[in-house]
Order: sequence, then structure tokens, then C-alpha cells
Amino acid sequence: MFQQLERLISDSILGLMAKYRADPFDRKVDLGVGVYRDVSGNTPILDCVRRAEKEVLAAQTTKSYVGAAGREEFNSAVEEMVLGASHATRRDRRARTLQTPGGCGALRVGAELIKAAAPNVAVHLSDPTWGNHAPLLGGCGLKLERYPYYDAATHQLRFEAMLQRLESATPGDAVLIHACCHNPTGADLSPDQWQAVAQIMEDYENDDAIRVIVVSGARPEEQKEDPAALEAEVRLRLARGERPKEIAEALSTRHPKRAVYQLALKLKRED
Repeated sequence: MFQQLERLISDSILGLMAKYRADPFDRKVDLGVGVYRDVSGNTPILDCVRRAEKEVLAAQTTKSYVGAAGREEFNSAVEEMVLGASHATRRDRRARTLQTPGGCGALRVGAELIKAAAPNVAVHLSDPTWGNHAPLLGGCGLKLERYPYYDAATHQLRFEAMLQRLESATPGDAVLIHACCHNPTGADLSPDQWQAVAQIMEDYENDDAIRVIVVSGARPEEQKEDPAALEAEVRLRLARGERPKEIAEALSTRHPKRAVYQLALKLKRED
């Protein structure tokens, strides 16, 4: 029965890692997944992680099944970290948080949810994107579309073409966006470019558009306070219907609450 299966396209990064392991050259450098390695090429377990594991195991009182949604305390803490403790979606029980087996599992669960709720929508993926994205999202039967992102020949973003494609998306479609550290190109949008993407999302506000954002990690320099990046995030939250007080609360762990609140009011008045 397996004769009808089609071979999937190999992931370029995982393929590069396999070639690295097979290469006998003793001065080789691994350009695969960007994780820390010691001089022997191993990725050690940090002492702080070992201590944390011991504390978790010592505090456990049961190995019983925790349910399909995962550990409730963990889900609640994640919601509070992302949305803020008093966000309206939490207060009105409109937020739903699930634990999944990694990012790939989250994408597949999200794809199945979209398929069940709106089976005719298309999911727009960047060109290129990580090799697993298409089978994860398309494997459940969703229609996939591509938006231009990167030109390998010129090593430049195809930003204008990207905007044109997103502007022509059908209301209700889903858009998969790499929030940072784009995989596999490593080419990220600038703060001004994120503002333009945020504006498109705002334009879709009344059209029931679905936005899906993939957070691929954060570089140290991106963790510094960036006024343009903050404004882009506030615009996105306003487009989702969040109120200025809710936005200020949600971002209070990273930015002064009053400053965020005033910025949100200013942007809301401008709109």
C-alpha cells in the first residue's frame, strides 16, 4: 500500500547536517542548526538546566495523564505572559491555550483547527520557507499559496512583491509569517517593513482575516528596546481589536506601561 506515497523534498538544513557528520575532514565547521557546541562538537546540558530538572522531578506528585490540552498551570502562565494578566480575552474566556509536541505539532494542530473551521481558506507561505511547513499545513487538506519573500540570486528580500501578494489575499485566508530569524534564509524584515505588514493586517481588520505568526527565536540585538518595533507590535494588537489598556498591560514586562498606553492611544486616534 506504500507504493502510492510520494517522496518528500529533503530539508536543506538537515541535509547539510548529515553531510557534515559524514565528512571526515578534521577542521570542518558545522553551518547547520545554530546551537552552542563545545570544542568537541557536543551540545552540553547546562548546570542550571540539570538543577531545574532535579527540582521539577522532586516536586512531582503524580505521573497521571494531564489531559488533551496539557498542564493547565503552564497554559495559564503562558497566556498571562503573552497577553497580560487582565487581558479581555482571558477575562471573557475567549483565549484557548494548548500544549503541543514542539513547534511542528503546534502548526499541525493549528492547521487542523483552520481546516475544521474554514475548510476553503488558503494558507499563504513565504517563498522560500522551512521544508516542513508545506507538508505540515497542506497534509490536512488546506490549500497552500506562496508569497514572494527572498531572491537567492541577489540575496535580497522581495518585499514589494510580498506586500502586493498579501494585499491581494482573500479575506479570511491565513498567512504564515516568520516573526524573526527567517528559516531558511535568515533574512528578516526591518522595523519599517514590519510597519507596512502591520498596516495590511489593520486593513483586514473588518474582513475576519486569520493571522498566523511563527516565532523562530530572537537574536540578542533584537531584544533591545526598539521604538519602531514597539510601534509595529502595538499596531498589530490594535488591529486584532485589543484596547490600549490591554496592550499596555500585555507589554508591561518589556516596556513602561504608561508609555505603551499613550502610544496605543495616539495610534488609535490616528486610525
